[in-house]
Amino acid sequence: MLQIDLLYDLINISNNIPLLQSDKTNQTYIINYLDDLFKEAFNNVTLIIKEIFYRGLFGIKNKELFADHVKDFIVKVHEYGSDDELNEEMQLLNERMDK
Repeated sequence: MLQIDLLYDLINISNNIPLLQSDKTNQTYIINYLDDLFKEAFNNVTLIIKEIFYRGLFGIKNKELFADHVKDFIVKVHEYGSDDELNEEMQLLNERMDK
């Protein structure tokens, strides 16, 4: 997907560009911005799920695994229910970040 490729490139570029406000990093700024968006649009997504997503955005260096991570999050956004599968999701994220 072109959008995921673009997101991957933007996230990686953001790590190399200084932010105008030196008290924050780009990663912190992006996470805060996304968090505000998700609070408004997807109130069913829990804090833990968002934290797993953010960690993967900045931690996964393989483009294909990054795409899988984003697609998994998109599925989570459309689900309503509990966080029963958190251990599996954390394990999957750690595996993706190790590659």
